[in-house]
Amino acid sequence: TYLLWRDPGAGFAWGSEETVPTKAARADVLLAACALKLGQAGERCGVLGGRPPTFGKSLGERLLEDLDQTPAETDAPSPPQLSGTALIAGDFYDGAEIWQTRLAGVAGRCREGVLLFVHDPAEKAFPYSGRVRFRLPGRAFERVFGRAERLKATYDAAFASHVSGLEAMANRFGWRFVVHATDAPARDGAGALLAALQTLGARN
Repeated sequence: TYLLWRDPGAGFAWGSEETVPTKAARADVLLAACALKLGQAGERCGVLGGRPPTFGKSLGERLLEDLDQTPAETDAPSPPQLSGTALIAGDFYDGAEIWQTRLAGVAGRCREGVLLFVHDPAEKAFPYSGRVRFRLPGRAFERVFGRAERLKATYDAAFASHVSGLEAMANRFGWRFVVHATDAPARDGAGALLAALQTLGARN
């Protein structure tokens, strides 16, 4: 049984350019593609907090519906009633320590899993210079920097620390860790997810 969850928050439903999908939209594609492959092998898949796990021709549509119905104010998935393999997607920008607490209940029931970190290319490259106004989607916070390029070195170090912190958290759970940028081909992300599941003994 595979139990999926995607961060429903406003910050994850963001993209820096119209030419790239939002992080949430790309995560949905990767999770649904992975679930369809697993369903073809007879595995049951479902969304944490959604309808019971199932398989069959309608699996992909059902998963996308359940992912979209997760309330936007939900900070983390509720622990499942049954054990299984977890596939958790987000950007986790609240920090690894906070997310370790949020996911502890899921990890307690799902001894195997994959933590999928999806990011926008601008979040890694930080291509900003000059006067820039930064906002947090869905939150009443904004800040203006007169010379944003001066922040790049500090930002790069913080981003790298965030990624390494998430990987360490996944390792503590006994899960695998996958990173995907929204400007990369979706098939690469789906392939990385399936490859990670293979190391857990999943059939695909």
